[in-house]
Amino acid sequence: MNIADRYRDFFGRAKAVFFDMDGTLIDSLFMWAEIDTAYLGRFGITPPPGLQKEINGRSIRETADYFKETFPAVTDSPGEMMQTWNRMAFEWYSSKSELKPGALALLQSLKAMGIPLGIATSNSTILLKAALTHLGVLEIFDTLKTGDMHLPGKPAPDLYLSAAGDLKVSPDSCIVFEDIDLGLMAGRNAGMKTVAVYDNENEAEQERKKALSDLFIYSFQELLENPD
Repeated sequence: MNIADRYRDFFGRAKAVFFDMDGTLIDSLFMWAEIDTAYLGRFGITPPPGLQKEINGRSIRETADYFKETFPAVTDSPGEMMQTWNRMAFEWYSSKSELKPGALALLQSLKAMGIPLGIATSNSTILLKAALTHLGVLEIFDTLKTGDMHLPGKPAPDLYLSAAGDLKVSPDSCIVFEDIDLGLMAGRNAGMKTVAVYDNENEAEQERKKALSDLFIYSFQELLENPD
């Protein structure tokens, strides 16, 4: 399967294409909301309204620091929080995660065009690799940047700039796929073109996402020639 004709020039000019993982390549944001509820429940805390919006874009390290500052009843250290979250999420990522429709065909098409691919996610390295291994696409990516690499979280551009540095390409020749406004801002702050991907967990952000992107899609299948 190939990139649809109307998008070939857009992608053909790219020297690298980078993807966020959660909510972009795979549907997983609902799972993190469940984990946050279960984790805070251990300390007798009900997640406050807007928690998911508040932590969107933060790296896993920044999220742990936020929990420590916001919820005094949580006695775990930030390091213990991250270990617990990784344990709680590992089974899902390593056995139940699924690529969004058309994602695999798009990845394969871009790779066939000779375009290097990367991931820049706020998630942890262990969960990213668990998902990519389960999905059979780990080897398709040329660089992986995660939220436990001591880089500022989105909307800071550092994850994307670091990925471009790994591949020795100019940021202004790169394309970023993201599902949230802060991720799109990170791509724009890095000087990259942005593609906003619809995700039903972020329904309220659609107009803002359109304004922050060079291209808005409801499905990866829109980008493909004769999708199934």
